[in-house]
Amino acid sequence: MDKKIMCVLCPNGCQLKVEYDEKTRQVISVRGNKCKRGPVFAEQEINDPLRTLTFSVLVEGGSLPLVSTRSKKPIRLSQMLGTVEKLKMICLKAPVKLGDLIYKDDNCRVIATKNVNKAK
Repeated sequence: MDKKIMCVLCPNGCQLKVEYDEKTRQVISVRGNKCKRGPVFAEQEINDPLRTLTFSVLVEGGSLPLVSTRSKKPIRLSQMLGTVEKLKMICLKAPVKLGDLIYKDDNCRVIATKNVNKAK
């Protein structure tokens, strides 16, 4: 089977054409990469795609109504929706500090990416 994907591991943004066995998910060939990281990305993308999760979480009593967050490291794409649903249920109390742990489970840790002070 053939699949076209865009590699995001470097600024080149190569359009990769990946040939792989549909049953075993084994990558047979990768074309279109301008650096050696392309085949590594293609293998990961075919077998177990990962993404960094970014999301905004409610803040009660803050100078801003939301705080931006991100996963500390990429998580499985298949786990993304479940984690987002859990983050939707969180309402933090101000203040929130950059780097505060907002949520964690066995697969993911989500941290604040900015400060939100208490409202004056």
